[in-house]
Amino acid sequence: MAERVAGVHADMVNQYIKKLNCPSDQKAELLGAVIASAKKEAGEQTD
Repeated sequence: MAERVAGVHADMVNQYIKKLNCPSDQKAELLGAVIASAKKEAGEQTD
Protein backbone atom coordinates (compact mmCIF):
# COMPACT_ATOMS: atom_id res chain seq x y z
CA MET A 1 0.00 0.00 0.00
CA ALA A 2 2.78 2.44 0.92
CA GLU A 3 4.50 1.77 -2.41
CA ARG A 4 1.28 2.55 -4.28
CA VAL A 5 0.86 5.83 -2.38
CA ALA A 6 4.47 6.74 -3.09
CA GLY A 7 3.98 6.01 -6.78
CA VAL A 8 0.87 8.19 -6.97
CA HIS A 9 2.68 10.99 -5.14
CA ALA A 10 5.63 10.75 -7.54
CA ASP A 11 3.27 10.95 -10.51
CA MET A 12 1.60 14.04 -9.04
CA VAL A 13 4.96 15.77 -8.50
CA ASN A 14 6.03 14.89 -12.04
CA GLN A 15 2.81 16.28 -13.54
CA TYR A 16 3.11 19.46 -11.47
CA ILE A 17 6.67 20.04 -12.66
CA LYS A 18 5.67 19.40 -16.30
CA LYS A 19 3.01 22.14 -16.04
CA LEU A 20 5.41 24.79 -14.73
CA ASN A 21 6.01 27.79 -16.97
CA CYS A 22 9.79 27.47 -17.28
CA PRO A 23 12.30 25.95 -19.71
CA SER A 24 12.66 22.19 -19.90
CA ASP A 25 16.21 22.27 -18.56
CA GLN A 26 14.98 24.00 -15.40
CA LYS A 27 12.23 21.41 -15.04
CA ALA A 28 14.80 18.62 -15.34
CA GLU A 29 17.01 20.30 -12.76
CA LEU A 30 14.09 20.70 -10.37
CA LEU A 31 13.02 17.08 -10.81
CA GLY A 32 16.60 15.98 -10.15
CA ALA A 33 16.67 18.04 -6.96
CA VAL A 34 13.37 16.53 -5.81
CA ILE A 35 14.69 13.02 -6.44
CA ALA A 36 17.97 13.74 -4.65
CA SER A 37 16.11 15.20 -1.69
CA ALA A 38 13.79 12.18 -1.49
CA LYS A 39 16.74 9.77 -1.62
CA LYS A 40 18.55 11.72 1.09
CA GLU A 41 15.46 11.76 3.30
CA ALA A 42 14.88 8.05 2.77
CA GLY A 43 18.48 7.35 3.71
CA GLU A 44 18.16 9.43 6.85
CA GLN A 45 15.01 7.56 7.87
CA THR A 46 16.68 4.16 7.59
CA ASP A 47 19.75 5.08 9.69
